[in-house]
Amino acid sequence: MLRVLEEKLQGQEEIKTCPGELCGEMEQELHLTKISPARIAQILRRLRFPRLGHGRRGAEYQITLDHIKEVRERYTPQVTVTLSQSQNRHSVSAVN
Repeated sequence: MLRVLEEKLQGQEEIKTCPGELCGEMEQELHLTKISPARIAQILRRLRFPRLGHGRRGAEYQITLDHIKEVRERYTPQVTVTLSQSQNRHSVSAVN
């Protein structure tokens, strides 16, 4: 979803879009034959993208580059590398 939204931004800081406009791109990204606008709206709400209201095209959401970065930080584990003294090897762990 985030990759599709970044592509939709096309270098802009902010856009307004509705779930129906994202169906084709999401179907390609997820290799699905059909994804409904309702399902896309559910994902946008879960990721806390602000809903701006309801227009002719349906519900509109505000998509910003800053919010995409916040979502990535929230759901991407931090990786730390520590050196083990006993084995003199690197140890990698994920921290949430």
